[in-house]
Amino acid sequence: MRPAAQIAADEQARERIRTSLGESLIVEASAGTGKTTELVHRIVAVLEAGLTTIDRIVAVTFTHKAAGELKLRLREELDKARSGSDKLESALKRLEEASIGTIHSFCAQILRERPVEARVDPSFEELNEQESARLYQRAFRTWLERQLNEQSPGLRRAFARLAWRDSWDDSPPLEQLQYAGKKLIEWRDYDAAWERDKTFARCEEIDTLVRLVRELAEASARPRRTSPSTSTASTLPSRRAPARRLRAGSPAGKRSPSSAASARSISSAAMSSKCRHPMIMLT
Repeated sequence: MRPAAQIAADEQARERIRTSLGESLIVEASAGTGKTTELVHRIVAVLEAGLTTIDRIVAVTFTHKAAGELKLRLREELDKARSGSDKLESALKRLEEASIGTIHSFCAQILRERPVEARVDPSFEELNEQESARLYQRAFRTWLERQLNEQSPGLRRAFARLAWRDSWDDSPPLEQLQYAGKKLIEWRDYDAAWERDKTFARCEEIDTLVRLVRELAEASARPRRTSPSTSTASTLPSRRAPARRLRAGSPAGKRSPSSAASARSISSAAMSSKCRHPMIMLT
């Protein structure tokens, strides 16, 4: 599509937002394209047309900063357009009656208006980010202590995987696990039971990783060039040692104790290396 055609299509969409007041619209656009501007224009147009009053306007955003900016821009636009319009003059005077704020504040407003129906204490308070973080950390530490006392294998595997970190993430494994749990809370409405993927061929995948480790050891046994700054050649023998110990191992389905110990040695070597990805992680 040519730039001129893009501009024309954009103007048509903006005109529809401002003038098509009798229909509900969903506007999808990237950041910085003027969604807030068009929303303000639409609110002013609805008020000027007498389709509603300012006390029945609801505009919600995700952050308090965005809500404050939206209310400020609406006030400025009403001030510009109020000349000769009693409806806009009244809307400007009663602007504080409009529900312009975050989603949380709007929901709290509804609950306070209907505490009996919602079965909540009308004097409840909204948690800010700092208070929410403190409560979550307290709950997470309590859960962690309980899991450690129960010798949870899942928690042990999680720490084993988090022990290896990319260069861009230098936070401790405990903080990474705590952050992962916090992100999981955002999906708390997903109430389906978690199930292990039974189609995952664990033993076959382990054997594949072992084969790749052996191939890496064979390739590193005859390097073609070295890097003076990193002394690559000098570090290769330490990386080949676990693979040599693994050669006496058996397939994953019949793994012996000595083979399992070798596999754990490879896991430790992979976690301590500077490779992009760990070679194998077993617990």
